[in-house]
Amino acid sequence: MELREQIISVLRGHGVVKMSVAPLCMVDLVEIYLTDFEDMLMSKLLRDVAERYGVEKRILMQRLGGLARQIHRKDPQWYCETFPEGYSTPVFLRAVAREVQLSLWDAPPLAGIG
Repeated sequence: MELREQIISVLRGHGVVKMSVAPLCMVDLVEIYLTDFEDMLMSKLLRDVAERYGVEKRILMQRLGGLARQIHRKDPQWYCETFPEGYSTPVFLRAVAREVQLSLWDAPPLAGIG
């Protein structure tokens, strides 16, 4: 399965049905995080993806927060386990990326994924 498809599959597993702007941004963020993130700061990653979608970084972060709230309604246990101290965009990104990595555990390794 292709990396982007696997990321979408993980999001759908948490109740994300419609692939609107926020989920597509998350797909891009996770894909970059897993393949090209080595020397990049999280803020630069967020800024680059925000520019790709023609929005400010803070708007992107708000949209991702909305996506997290949507997941909270559909999968409250995952949300509470992931954000015990409250929502955080970097934590959200790392949690989804970690799930994608685990789901690919038996698949052949992708470039950049150790």
